Amino acid sequence: MPGDGGGRGRLYRHTGLDTERPADPNSKLSKICIPRDADPAPVGEMVAAWVGAKLAEVDDLVDEARSRVDAIPNQRVLWSLVGEVIVLLRALELEVAELREAVRR
Repeated sequence: MPGDGGGRGRLYRHTGLDTERPADPNSKLSKICIPRDADPAPVGEMVAAWVGAKLAEVDDLVDEARSRVDAIPNQRVLWSLVGEVIVLLRALELEVAELREAVRR
């Protein structure tokens, strides 16, 4: 049915035309036709190889994301570091105060 977008092409909605664009036979989205007497196993093998390659890429991306997440310290570690810095800062303040008193004498 022309004009419903469900045919072989797409409507040119952005131009306001009600004509359909013919399907491009060189497009990557074109359908592959296999003769009825041909063996579809090679196509299935190609699809399986492609899916396997894509799954390997996804696995690599997941591993990378997990390693990045593992590198982020958790909140307990961050609060521990903040506490340590506060204690060291207070010790430094006391030492500076003692040095100032020693200079005044």
